[in-house]
Amino acid sequence: MPTYVFTRRSLAYSPDGRQIAHVTSESGQFNLWTMPTGGGERRQLTHYTDNTVRAVDWSADGKHIVFLADANGDEFRQIYIMDAVTGETRPVRHAEKTQHSSIAVFTIANGLCTPPTIAPGDVDTQIYNFETGEHQRLTEGKLMYPGRWSPDDRYIPISDVRGNTDLDLLVYDMQAGELRMLVKPETPAIVAPAAWSADSQWLYFVTNIGREFNGVGAYSSQRRWRMGLRANAGLGHRTGRDAAQI
Repeated sequence: MPTYVFTRRSLAYSPDGRQIAHVTSESGQFNLWTMPTGGGERRQLTHYTDNTVRAVDWSADGKHIVFLADANGDEFRQIYIMDAVTGETRPVRHAEKTQHSSIAVFTIANGLCTPPTIAPGDVDTQIYNFETGEHQRLTEGKLMYPGRWSPDDRYIPISDVRGNTDLDLLVYDMQAGELRMLVKPETPAIVAPAAWSADSQWLYFVTNIGREFNGVGAYSSQRRWRMGLRANAGLGHRTGRDAAQI
């Protein structure tokens, strides 16, 4: 039987960089494993035969591993949290006929951010508290997918997806409790969040605004953004904000 490594957020480094959690089918089913970063003995954390692990992430303190799994290939992915030492696993929130598309763990209050499908055609971004089980809906309606939390736990980038090549970039400010638009192209374009700078001042994103192929853009907390690859056209008129080519 061929072995596959699941690639949609199926690999995650522990916060201290010493362990790699990953999803692989070498046991005959997609299960969760860990291995030392520098090589060494691997450890199988789940032993599912009917359930399929789909995505994985670590808590910021490295004590827990959060993963998505569905049953019998039904694609209704549910959220589970595992003790990284003991392997004890419990569901975070089980919602029948609901599909959780991705996970983004953050440090405050042991929470995570995920977009469950609530109504047909809608994907909402919600926050779940591991300790209390409470959840907060940040968006409602449309297809709203979260990216990675900022390192200071203040911002959550969110993609408003209308099509594979038609996205807007928004951010939810946890302190202000508001969702605001960052980049809204005048014509359909890709604007997908990728990563944060260590000081949370810059959000990097993939975009094809003003160019034929995808490049890297960056948006700052001072509401400036710049392109990481030379574009075919200037960008200031497209955003209404100061822009620079680098």
